[in-house]
Amino acid sequence: MAPLSLRRPAGVLRLDLLLLAALLLPAALGLLAPLEAGLSAVMAARPLTRLWFPLFIVVGTLLPLLLRLLRRQEPRVRQVLDPYLLLLAGQIVSEVALVLVGGRGLGVLVGMTFTVVRLAQLLRLRPLAAGLPWLNALVLLELLLWGANALQMLLNRWLPLLRA
Repeated sequence: MAPLSLRRPAGVLRLDLLLLAALLLPAALGLLAPLEAGLSAVMAARPLTRLWFPLFIVVGTLLPLLLRLLRRQEPRVRQVLDPYLLLLAGQIVSEVALVLVGGRGLGVLVGMTFTVVRLAQLLRLRPLAAGLPWLNALVLLELLLWGANALQMLLNRWLPLLRA
């Protein structure tokens, strides 16, 4: 059995499952209810701009998926985009599950957890993209996007929660 990995698809799937279990179990037991209430209150008080989620859908999801489909014959594209898209799929599954089980505010916990992991993943995948300028540019764009997301969550969700 392959270990957890940020670069190998089987290891990314194992990581997705581990993160899902680590987040879902305490939510199902009600241990995250106070956190969910606090994050929901912060979200209500500080809504994001309407462009935030469409930006992530287009740049963070559809663009990599489209490029993966169009360039599916290139091994390097598969090596870089398959792990990225698998981690993204794991985040979507985890977010849906946690929000259904524990409430809307836990989407922030899932988002922050997976964003930090994704930033580490993109840094690990970047050397693989170096041989293709457009793929390297995409990885850099994703690093900027997800870095901005981490900063946004820190400033607009976690710090206000800690101040409350």
